[in-house]
Amino acid sequence: PLSNSQEVPILSAPRWERRWAKTEAKRIKKKESKFKKVEAFRRESTSLEQRERQRRADEAMKRTKEQQESRSIKEQLKADRRLAAQAVETAMRTAEAERKVKIDEERLRVKQKRAEKRRADLLAKRLELEAERRHKALSRLDAAQAAVSAALALSVAANTAHSTLLAALDAVAE
Repeated sequence: PLSNSQEVPILSAPRWERRWAKTEAKRIKKKESKFKKVEAFRRESTSLEQRERQRRADEAMKRTKEQQESRSIKEQLKADRRLAAQAVETAMRTAEAERKVKIDEERLRVKQKRAEKRRADLLAKRLELEAERRHKALSRLDAAQAAVSAALALSVAANTAHSTLLAALDAVAE
């Protein structure tokens, strides 16, 4: 009598058991072979899927990187354009400010020249008026001196006539 834990050797078993064990072994072998094939296929398809996923992920990363680089280049171009526009605007403002300063300096110079000319004209007019006033004053002085001289001459003549008259009166009175 054999215990349940011991296996019955195939050769010692009856024929139908041996046939059944043989077909069972084939069936198990077939299933194992099929299972191995399925596992191999699954592993292969999994690795293919993984490779495909990896390829897609790599492509996505590559696209993302290219897009980032493109964005970065575009942003750099925008920044460069902005800087160039700011530089041009600053240069234009500077040129405009310099032009305004030159115009203001020219206006100031013209105003100063006009003021100097006006001052010179006023001084010349004042000197002319002063010369004319002096000339008139000298003319009046000359006229006054002539009048004084005439008055003195008249006075001398009157004194002479008076003296002569007195002398004639004295002569007549004597």
